Amino acid sequence: MRLALDIFKEKLEELISNSRLVLCESFMMNLFSKFLRELPPMQAYWDHIFERDHIQLIYRHTSSTVVRLVEVKNKAFTLANRTN
Repeated sequence: MRLALDIFKEKLEELISNSRLVLCESFMMNLFSKFLRELPPMQAYWDHIFERDHIQLIYRHTSSTVVRLVEVKNKAFTLANRTN
């Protein structure tokens, strides 16, 4: 657990020193790359949440909108305008 917190703290300090990294897809998507390489189950989960094609909507009567994480990621790093 200590290693995870140390790495996370290091990455957050990088973000604090250079706030433009928030818009850098490679930096943001690789915050946990050390763990993805070392823990195959985490890599499989990471691939699953960002690449799955369909989602089942469970609560249809609430008019909820379901957005896939891959769509959120694409919108976050492909800004039409920097103020979004």
